[in-house]
Amino acid sequence: PAAYAFTYRDAASFPEELEEWFMYNDEERSDALHAKATFEKKWDTFVAKTIVATPHEVKWIDVDVPKRRRFVEGEVAALESVDAQRRGECLESLVYVGLGVWGETAGLRSIRTDRRTEDTDDDKAEGEEAKAADRFEDAGLQMDWMMRGAELIYDAMGVQTVFDVLRGACLRSWLANP
Repeated sequence: PAAYAFTYRDAASFPEELEEWFMYNDEERSDALHAKATFEKKWDTFVAKTIVATPHEVKWIDVDVPKRRRFVEGEVAALESVDAQRRGECLESLVYVGLGVWGETAGLRSIRTDRRTEDTDDDKAEGEEAKAADRFEDAGLQMDWMMRGAELIYDAMGVQTVFDVLRGACLRSWLANP
């Protein structure tokens, strides 16, 4: 037995890594809430223009993939705007998608059929991961939607676009202050 509760591994399970990553202080909580508000405003506008006239009734998780994809593609395209405020709002909106649209998914269990129902002694690491997964079961739906959001952003060339925008901002700053 180890003297400490820490077990060295390259990485913990996905839920454990997320829990460690999201240790909010007041500023981070404020930023997350601001990203949520920005997303909701932009989502309502998108829904009103493309789906129905009463946008507050349409949730992100209830629409089909092509509509979500179209929204994300629009946000990614707008990252190349010359308007810094517009770029910032698009980044906030994409961050919220990448966080699993937590206002609709946080604290809800995932409905998955691929989870094991019995522990096996075959692999100690697998057993530890299963225990960790059980501990974070109430975050399952949000984690599922985080992966879906990341996939949408990736498919829309969002990762490359965000990199290019950030690189451009750094270069402009560097050239302005050599």
